[in-house]
Amino acid sequence: MGPLKVSLMIAGPAIADLLQIPEMNEVIVRQENGFVDGLPWQRQTSYYPRSLEASAPRLLETSNIGEGVVTYLAGLGIKQCGYRDEITWRTPDETETSYFDLPADGHIQIVEIRRITFDQNGSRVRLTVTIWRADRNQFVINVGEVPPTARGQA
Repeated sequence: MGPLKVSLMIAGPAIADLLQIPEMNEVIVRQENGFVDGLPWQRQTSYYPRSLEASAPRLLETSNIGEGVVTYLAGLGIKQCGYRDEITWRTPDETETSYFDLPADGHIQIVEIRRITFDQNGSRVRLTVTIWRADRNQFVINVGEVPPTARGQA
């Protein structure tokens, strides 16, 4: 992954709706770009309600959380019990076209995965938006107890 960027921003209508927080509330933003063999491979941005700052101050640190955010939050009593993914294909915007070095005509789409995570109380804890080039990725989703011999098979 590339350098981590951490900031605060005002939640617009979409982020506020997905996190179920009031519009105009601040959110903690953690953003990283991923590379494979030096090629831009993904962009990932996670949004957390600013209300988590009091119990999870490391979310505002500009260094990676070594054990991972899910484990860090679980250690503070905020256990991730589930998540919901929404996967869409769309035309890239100008920033994504530039980052992924895509043709300007938009004929190569991107995949956007929006993951909303829920804690043990059913509260929304995180929204993670990950962007991928559609022409370089394949997604296999296994849910539940899938035998190792069947993983990744069509």
